[in-house]
Amino acid sequence: MALPEVGTLYQNPAIPTQIWSQPGGPNTTVYPQAKDSAPGQFETPLTPSGQYIPGCGHAQNALRVWEEYDPESGEQAAIICCGVCTFVIEIIIPYSLYLNYLQNPIVIA
Repeated sequence: MALPEVGTLYQNPAIPTQIWSQPGGPNTTVYPQAKDSAPGQFETPLTPSGQYIPGCGHAQNALRVWEEYDPESGEQAAIICCGVCTFVIEIIIPYSLYLNYLQNPIVIA
């Protein structure tokens, strides 16, 4: 299985059935999006808030990392994804670079 393209949804049999769609193609907003609260109302669990907002448009405070074999390089790769919808933000090869905080101190969303 080839690695996914950055900017697309990561399809993996280990991930439960997804409800996400990306009608605009790669590097576009992923739907459904969270709803904004009306002014003066309390925030809800669906209110967008977080320090990261990747290209999919989902606000969050933590990203999801998957480990996948890359047949081209013959090494394990770290696939950095949106923690909500599996939008691929970055791919780091080899996976050990993701774990090495001296070479890769922060994952950029």
